[in-house]
Amino acid sequence: MSDEPIVLVTTPHLDLPGGVGHYYATLRPYLSANTKYMVYGVASPSESNDATRGFQLLVDYWRFLKEVIRSRCSVVHLNPSLMYRSLVRDGVFLVIAKILRRRVIVFFRGWDCQLQVRIERYLLPLFRNTFLRADTIIVLAQDFKRFLERVGYVRPIIVETTTVDDRAFTVSRGQSESVHFNILYLARLEREKGIYETIDAYRIIKTTHQCATLTIAGDGSEERSVREYVNALHDSDINLLGFVTGLEKEGAFLAADVYCLASWSEGLANSVLEAMAYGLPIVTRPVGGIKDFFEHGRMGFLSEGRDPATFAEYFALLLHNPELRRQIGAYNRHFARERFPASKVAGRLETIYGVVNRSNHNTWTSGDRTRLGT
Repeated sequence: MSDEPIVLVTTPHLDLPGGVGHYYATLRPYLSANTKYMVYGVASPSESNDATRGFQLLVDYWRFLKEVIRSRCSVVHLNPSLMYRSLVRDGVFLVIAKILRRRVIVFFRGWDCQLQVRIERYLLPLFRNTFLRADTIIVLAQDFKRFLERVGYVRPIIVETTTVDDRAFTVSRGQSESVHFNILYLARLEREKGIYETIDAYRIIKTTHQCATLTIAGDGSEERSVREYVNALHDSDINLLGFVTGLEKEGAFLAADVYCLASWSEGLANSVLEAMAYGLPIVTRPVGGIKDFFEHGRMGFLSEGRDPATFAEYFALLLHNPELRRQIGAYNRHFARERFPASKVAGRLETIYGVVNRSNHNTWTSGDRTRLGT
């Protein structure tokens, strides 16, 4: 096999909200022409039901089988989350790929810690006979790597990041003259993303700092409830943008003074990396891959718990100290530029593809391991 393999990457529709599709849409211009995408699922998940999802799953299995054969790929790159439906779909993909004697990379994205516990207690034989047959596994956090080692995975595990469009680093924030202190939440509107904690933290700081404003960007299963909650507050300084992309999304980052994500659990929140790239201080929680690199006080602030009062204290600290916001923002932008641009992430991914293509399962050279950080 050549050092530049044909790689088949499975991904949901690239224009759907969500981390995986956004990740591969952002990387696409920087990946080799030998990297092919196979899109699975439906373009409008909200319009599907159990029957249509079951039928679509069968269609995806058949399409995957045909695409692996047609593309003549030597490496298959799967992108499940550690969640039931995702594991069922990608577990079958993995078995098909192995029957066809392809090397397989599994990149775990989202991570359900409760499911992790159930796997260790009840589902370990099944997990070992599917996902632990992968030739290489990529994860977004050291904790996830330790779990895989604990359950017996002995092949290479690589801790990677999500990515930021290179364009973010060409845009200058300039000098804000706004009299407001704008808190930005830009993520899915889901309870576990901490949307209500964010709103409540804003409400606390608003009682003593009338200059505080809150911008909420995103959609999701809690959208209607969030709108009802906000409307009941009768606060004209809360701005609900809905789902944003492109220049509207860029404008939301540039208009903010701080980015907040009070998420209960994460793989590695792409929005945090984007906010850093746009030079914002971050207020978040030490979940998933965030705690592997986040420097409390230097990049913003981490809250161990979910108490809105703690987030409000951090907002107040940043509100009262514009110079601290500037210093943190500049440091975050530099940090993100060194690690997260799509062009750099794509280069690291291509290196992984080449190494997996050349390797005989877990017989990686020490040089390979050093370059990939395994």
